[in-house]
Amino acid sequence: MSPTPTRFAVTMWQGRVAPVFDVCRQLLVLDVCDGAVVASTSHGIETDEPLIRASRVVALCGSTLVCGAISEPVAQWIRARGVRVLGFVAGEVDEIVEACVKGELPCARYAMPGCASPRRRRMRRCGEQESHRECGRGRK
Repeated sequence: MSPTPTRFAVTMWQGRVAPVFDVCRQLLVLDVCDGAVVASTSHGIETDEPLIRASRVVALCGSTLVCGAISEPVAQWIRARGVRVLGFVAGEVDEIVEACVKGELPCARYAMPGCASPRRRRMRRCGEQESHRECGRGRK
C-alpha cells in the first residue's frame, strides 16, 4: 500500500508567490509523496470576494496554503477549516515548492521583506503566527 500524498497550494503571480493573497488569481496545487511532487495543477481564482476566494482555496489546497501577505481575518477563516497558512512567503514558485517538499518552510530565507526581523518575530505575525525556524540560509 502506497502512502497518501500530502496536498498543498501556492499562490502564484508571474512565476513568483503572489505578493497579496487577497487579490491573487492563480493557485498551484501540488501533491507530494515521499519527498517528490507526484502531481501539480494550476487553478484560476476568478473572484474578488475574500470568503469565496478562501473557500475555493480550502476546497483545493488540502493541508497547507503558502502565500504572500494575507489579511488576518481571511487567514483565520482558512485556519478554522483545518488548513495551515504559511503567509508572508516570497520567492520564485519553483524554489518555494522545493522548500515545501523538503520541509524548509517557514524559513527566514523565504520571508517577505521585513517579515523575518526580530521585532516581527516577537510580534508573532510571520507566517502562521509563529517564529520562522532558522534553516541555516541567509537571505541572498
